Amino acid sequence: LAYHQLNRAFILFAQDRDYISAITLAGAAEEILGCLVRHAKNGRKAAIDEDIELVSAIMRGQGSIPIEKDVREALTFARNALKHRNVGGRTDAEFDLREEAEAIIDRAVENYEALTRWWPESSSYDKYQRARDA
Repeated sequence: LAYHQLNRAFILFAQDRDYISAITLAGAAEEILGCLVRHAKNGRKAAIDEDIELVSAIMRGQGSIPIEKDVREALTFARNALKHRNVGGRTDAEFDLREEAEAIIDRAVENYEALTRWWPESSSYDKYQRARDA
């Protein structure tokens, strides 16, 4: 299911330029794959958890005290704003759709790789990579 969602998100991003649908579909795949990574016990972390650690380390280096919940909310704000319209009491949803779609798709791909030890092998993934790098 998650791989199918991710594959469709590649197409929505690369061919249709439908970043909103790509965000919500890749977000669902990211969440499913991330849960599977956490339960796989293969020494790998879910991509969102790695991103939280990285952002938290940067914040500590700048003298801030990161709160994991706040960092997670910031990293998932776009997806949640599109799903729920009201996130953490905020109803504003100002962000770069393409940039957020790339971030979420890339995290889902990282989770897929963490589980399978392979990058997705599909023409839609190749098209996504070319569109992302364009």
